[in-house]
Amino acid sequence: MIASWLFWQTLVINPSEESYFYLSIVVMFAVLYNATFIILRAAYPHVHHDTYLPIWFTLDYLSDAIYIMDMFMHSRLGSVKTIQNEP
Repeated sequence: MIASWLFWQTLVINPSEESYFYLSIVVMFAVLYNATFIILRAAYPHVHHDTYLPIWFTLDYLSDAIYIMDMFMHSRLGSVKTIQNEP
């Protein structure tokens, strides 16, 4: 248990790596979903039908989970200078 806690204390995400770029793309699609489909559902009530409700809730909760992952990712983000100075 202590080893896993120490792992999360020392985890640093390098912003110059390719994985950070792909995670940013996933966050961009979540923002794009919220910017378009939530407004679409508010403006056109026939899109917000009971048959589509499970799909909308699933996509809403998925985008919320992506936002939570993004907040954690940014809390562990290191600067390039800090990462280069580590042994």
